[in-house]
Amino acid sequence: MEENNNDIIRSTPPRRRRKRTKWQDFKEAYLPVIIAALALILILVFIFGSIKRHKNPNAPVLPNSTESTISPSESLQLEADSLITQANVLASHFDYQAAMDLLKTYSAGVDTNETLKAKYDAYAESLSKLVPYTDVEKIPNLSFNLLIEDLPRALADETYGSKYNENYVTTKEFKAILQQLYDNNYILVSPYEIAPLSTGADGQTTITKGTLYLPEGKKPLVLTQHGVNYHTYMVDSDGDGLADKNGAGFASRLIVDANGKLMNEMVAADGSTVTGAFDLIPILDEFVNAHPDFSYKGAKAVIAVTGYDGLFGYRTDPETATVISQEFYDKEVAAVVPIINAVRQSGYDIACFTYDNVGYGDISSTDIQQDLSLWTKEVTPLLGNVDILVYPYGNDINEYSGNQYTVLEDFGFKYFIGQDNSTPAWGQITDSYARQSRRWVTGSEMAHNPNSFSDLFDASAVLDTAGRGEIPS
Repeated sequence: MEENNNDIIRSTPPRRRRKRTKWQDFKEAYLPVIIAALALILILVFIFGSIKRHKNPNAPVLPNSTESTISPSESLQLEADSLITQANVLASHFDYQAAMDLLKTYSAGVDTNETLKAKYDAYAESLSKLVPYTDVEKIPNLSFNLLIEDLPRALADETYGSKYNENYVTTKEFKAILQQLYDNNYILVSPYEIAPLSTGADGQTTITKGTLYLPEGKKPLVLTQHGVNYHTYMVDSDGDGLADKNGAGFASRLIVDANGKLMNEMVAADGSTVTGAFDLIPILDEFVNAHPDFSYKGAKAVIAVTGYDGLFGYRTDPETATVISQEFYDKEVAAVVPIINAVRQSGYDIACFTYDNVGYGDISSTDIQQDLSLWTKEVTPLLGNVDILVYPYGNDINEYSGNQYTVLEDFGFKYFIGQDNSTPAWGQITDSYARQSRRWVTGSEMAHNPNSFSDLFDASAVLDTAGRGEIPS
């Protein structure tokens, strides 16, 4: 039987209607209209504000969508604060003149801001206390291979373990060397400060002998690292372009981490990929960050690379496209560009270590030209023009007036770094080129000829004799 609503019995009697008030009449008649109007106004304000913010997305906005404006005095103060922050970095590396020049760009004039004027005067006083160093042809250069991070794995390598022990330095040893260099008052300088380039009115570029202005007691030093390619044979056992756990205990490539810092990737023995300071660049960056007075004008080191096996751990040699794939090659090329930029921005000078890791002193000018033609074709599009040449094996050309030199000059090289562990320092600066010799720091040299570094650091104290065991001579 269907329910009949008329049969429902109410449990309570119906309420008696009250007489309507004027407020009730107003609410029903006008309040909805007023609310709708206010809502429309708010929507229009929101849309208008959104449009203006879209036109200037960086404009600061205060609550209630009211746009703020910075007063002229506040703008000048922000400018001054920014200039001081940048100038302090320059001054921490003894580049007081650059710091002063930067402060002079203050739009209202340095003299109008007491803090800026005090900073400027302090920099000028510090600059006046620097001591000129003019014997720039006798500046030592310390040179390193890639650094060994995992020594047991390097020594266990069946093919190259003995060579790694003989010719390479560990990260632990390198850190100890840096500390001793710093404690012995050495300071890093760039070849471009030793022998600066200048362009005359005729447009010709010449080299001049530089003068370094250093704090009293500081001694200039150049660092060089060569072969910073993280070669396949060191990190990639199956040649698929990817580092693997069968590598020899070296970093596999340079990366820029989430904080914008240069770091290394490395595949650990368990196959996991780890990130850290496993080679010279990130280790030196961390040290200079903690000791800015170890770097003159922000200089770090000369980083020399070959071309035949990619750059900085990225397989950018065209053969990769054939052996692995075009897609893999294209990704490697794209990935290395920000690495190159970061290396330079961090204060490193990039150099050529020849394309094929070959000794130029032993080959003809024609062979040198062929090697550098490959460099120009495959590497220059990524690195840009490079004017520093580091000779593999210290194998310098025979003379700087013959056909070999003419080829090097035609390819744009002006700075040449050889190798000679028999002398503390040697250099030569002419109008056309600057030369320097480097001392190669190796496990064998530290073990069997420690006195060759006695002016710089104590090799016997640095060497990890317990970890290395017997080192080949």
